Amino acid sequence: MNLKLICISAVFGLTSQAALAETQLEFVLGAGASNAPAYIGSDENEWSPTGILLPEYVKIGRLSFGSIPGQPEKLGFGLRGSFRVVGERDSSEYDELDGLDDVDAAVELGFGVGYEAERYRVFVDVRQGIGGHSGQVAEFGGDLKWSVNDALSVEVGPRVFLGSDAYFDAYFNVTDDEAAASQFDAYNSGGGLVSSGLQLRATYELNPDWSVIGTYRHDVLRDDAADSPIVEEGSDRQNSVSVLLTRRFSLNF
Repeated sequence: MNLKLICISAVFGLTSQAALAETQLEFVLGAGASNAPAYIGSDENEWSPTGILLPEYVKIGRLSFGSIPGQPEKLGFGLRGSFRVVGERDSSEYDELDGLDDVDAAVELGFGVGYEAERYRVFVDVRQGIGGHSGQVAEFGGDLKWSVNDALSVEVGPRVFLGSDAYFDAYFNVTDDEAAASQFDAYNSGGGLVSSGLQLRATYELNPDWSVIGTYRHDVLRDDAADSPIVEEGSDRQNSVSVLLTRRFSLNF
């Protein structure tokens, strides 16, 4: 059974007895701009619009996940949703990629488990790719947290990213046909470690509902990912920054 079916089965199993009960959903939605590598392994960055969707609290009947709105942050172990969008790779836009197949934009959906303390957090997220890649990915990380004042908070911590064979097929491998049509040698690697890095995030609360979030992330592609001819032509150092304006929403139904 693949990860997507496991996620669906878990959701239905948890909510079958509470399907008709009151549901409360608290989430953060944001929009802004990011400067990130043009594609995975590129040595050039591009500006583009970006967004964020962060579920903060879900209550279905007697089941609840996350921090209760308006109350202190929930500490200890907890479940969380995980979501990421990977932009498309259009080979016609980059001379160095001429001859490679295009890769459509991908959406990664999944869940995570973490431990939240007053001054730090640790977590692991797993996601299933839909669209540009059909692989599975996992991310391990942790953050140290500081409250500079009532409005400004800062988080910083390491990240480790892993991908399955299908993830590597989409972004790092080169088929025989692609090799014949491009400057690259054929390359075939299995899944495993993709990158390790560091993330720094600052959040400034304008009021209880509105915030500005700035994020800087530095990743280094590792092992088979770094050895890909696509990455060797580009760079194994991947830097990105983003700034978003966010708003907190609450729904009851």
